[in-house]
Amino acid sequence: MPFLMNRFQEKSFARGARREVIASCTEMGLTLEEFMEIGLKAMQGVHRELGL
Repeated sequence: MPFLMNRFQEKSFARGARREVIASCTEMGLTLEEFMEIGLKAMQGVHRELGL
């Protein structure tokens, strides 16, 4: 998870992602780290379908 948190600030990481929208997860009571963990686990569950 620290890797994702560090890379999140890089413009080359997840190009096209609207970071301010992602960061708004705090309005739902989640930390950015919790939100990323949920997303990562979901993507791991469908990695084949995503071509990862």
